[in-house]
Order: sequence, then structure tokens, then C-alpha cells
Amino acid sequence: MNLLPDFRTQRPGTLAEAVSALSADGARALAGGTDLLPNLRRGLGEPSTLVDLSAVGDLAGVALLPDGSLRIGAGTSLEAIAEHAAIRAGWPVVASAAALVAGPTHRVAATLGGNLCQDTRCVFYNQSEWWRSGNGYCLKHKGDKCHVVVKSDRCYATYHGDVAPALMVQGARAEIQGPSGQRVIPL
Repeated sequence: MNLLPDFRTQRPGTLAEAVSALSADGARALAGGTDLLPNLRRGLGEPSTLVDLSAVGDLAGVALLPDGSLRIGAGTSLEAIAEHAAIRAGWPVVASAAALVAGPTHRVAATLGGNLCQDTRCVFYNQSEWWRSGNGYCLKHKGDKCHVVVKSDRCYATYHGDVAPALMVQGARAEIQGPSGQRVIPL
């Protein structure tokens, strides 16, 4: 793995500050960092700014709502989801999916938002810059072919978010906050 590229860091304290910071060109969100940081060390991206979301309290936590539904913040660790009594009792498939991600030390840091928004993976793409350049880049990054399906004009890197299927079968919706306001979409 390579050294991390040069970047600035910001640590907003509110959701509004986070949205503003992430609106800047080259800004990337950082919560647990279990997907982002290894990718940056592989040379997969050179953000100008990492926006550390750990101080935005509105992003973490689990709440049972008056209508009986559940709200899980994007900054909630996968460990907290896997071990939360209400989730285990009412939504066991979600707790089980979170418990099956990687190992225990990874789940302590990894967040729900990161798991849902992680980049696609491929044995050709998720390598060091040295390896990718030596093997001819792929469609996903600087290249003109997919090494998985060589004659294809589309990338076959796959999504590996472990918790998404469990949330989808539960009818989960995502609240997304951006510069234009908030929207809610089916997961």
C-alpha cells in the first residue's frame, strides 16, 4: 500500500456544517474509514479534503419512533446495530447482517452509512497503483476495458454493502441531506 495522499481535514459539529463542507470540490466524507482509507492507500482517489463526520451527533444512534418504526443514523457503528436489543428483537435480519460484516474490530469502526455507500469492488481495481498500471488500467479507472469481462464496454465491479439487502427487504428508506435540502428515498 502507498502513503496516503495529501489532504486537508475538516471536522464539522453540525449536519448543516457537514453538508457545506462536503459541497466543496474534492471533499469526501469520512466516518469509520474502513473502506475509504485503504482505498486511498491503494491510490484510488485523491480527495482535497476529508470531512470527518464523527462530531456530527445527529448522524449516530438508534431510535424507536412513535409509529413503531426504527431510525438508524448513518454514523452508527455496525457493532452497535448488531448488538442493539431492539434491533435484534424487531429486525433480527438487520442485526444479523451487521454482525456478519468483517471481524469485530472492523465492526467497531465501520458505520452504516459507510457500508451502504462504499465503492464497488473488483480484484483488478482494488489493487495498488503499481499493480493497476502494470496490468493496464480498467474501465473503472483510467482504462478502456473491463478485465473481468474483457470484451465488455461496461465495468463489472460489484457492490459489497452487506447491510443493504437486509434493509431493503425491510422496506428501509434513506434520509439524504444535501445543499438543496432533504429528501427521502427507498433504499
